[in-house]
Amino acid sequence: MDQDQDQENIPVPEAPKAPKAPKAPKSPPLALRYRLHPDDNYQLSGERLKAHTQAFIAACGAFQGAEMPRWKADIGQSALSYHRTKGNLVTGPTGAPMLTPQGVEFFRSRKGVSSVLVESFTKALSSGEAPAGLVKKPLTKL
Repeated sequence: MDQDQDQENIPVPEAPKAPKAPKAPKSPPLALRYRLHPDDNYQLSGERLKAHTQAFIAACGAFQGAEMPRWKADIGQSALSYHRTKGNLVTGPTGAPMLTPQGVEFFRSRKGVSSVLVESFTKALSSGEAPAGLVKKPLTKL
């Protein structure tokens, strides 16, 4: 065998493959199908506001990294500005707000959130059925 034939039989190492770009997290199925009537939404405060916020964030899939696509219907400008300034929200790829890791921790660790109210608001936002006394006006389908 001559030298040229020996080189032909030597395996050539493959070029290293470029790392794959990370995939965006899959958003859970959107459970947010209804919204409160504006009159009911504007009257939220205290424990009811915290419970509605918790249910809204969960229904959007925001705790899992999804954007809040229906945010214009339910997040007031002052709350949006406040939480952006505090580092809890950023603008996502489509322009809708997203929770930062700090925001996820902030909203998950909030004190004074009634699990019964959160469940009631979650049911109302996903099914349109509000338990008696939760809201005064019918919910609006999105």
